[in-house]
Amino acid sequence: MLLEFRVENHRSIQKEQALSLEAGSSASGTVVQEGETPAPTAQVLPVALIYGANASGKSNVLSALSFMTDAVLFSQRQWEPQGKIPRNPFAWAGQRSQSSVYEVTILMANIRVNYGFTITDTKVEEEWLSAWPKGRKQMWFERDDTSFKFGEHLKGPNEAVRELTRENALYLSAAAQLGHPQLTPLYAWFHQVISSANNLRRTWLPDYRFLEL
Repeated sequence: MLLEFRVENHRSIQKEQALSLEAGSSASGTVVQEGETPAPTAQVLPVALIYGANASGKSNVLSALSFMTDAVLFSQRQWEPQGKIPRNPFAWAGQRSQSSVYEVTILMANIRVNYGFTITDTKVEEEWLSAWPKGRKQMWFERDDTSFKFGEHLKGPNEAVRELTRENALYLSAAAQLGHPQLTPLYAWFHQVISSANNLRRTWLPDYRFLEL
């Protein structure tokens, strides 16, 4: 279940934007907003509506979600080993030289999970994954360029995956190729739940409806 999606420097989205599916105090609906989002609540919105004027960037929120999915699913096995990362950053103000950020917070098996990455045209600068079983944060892994840090709660072939991961591919993508038992379910979540985001005009996801109006 998707709780929140954040993106920065993607197509017409220059500054950080967040799509939150957790209801605020007013429970008035899902919004796309800049900066911080409301503190997490127990309420999750059943419907998500993205609205705005023509050419205001509504479809680019779904485009960003689609790109994040493609990066997770295909960066290790389909992107060219020596090629550039096929991102589409904000076109103005020299944003091509700036990093792009993609991050999701989801609820998987009743556990809150936060996963994201920062990329340039040529490499993954940062990648991170944390989980909150029983409400307590566990850092599973953090990546800073080619340096990796693994938390004690991440069990499996961590070092073998690290050796396989290219600088222009995601660790999560490589982990799925080696069948990492603890990380493959997150990869599968992207495959099963978010992959339909490639349809930018109308995307249907379990538990949510995204409509571009």
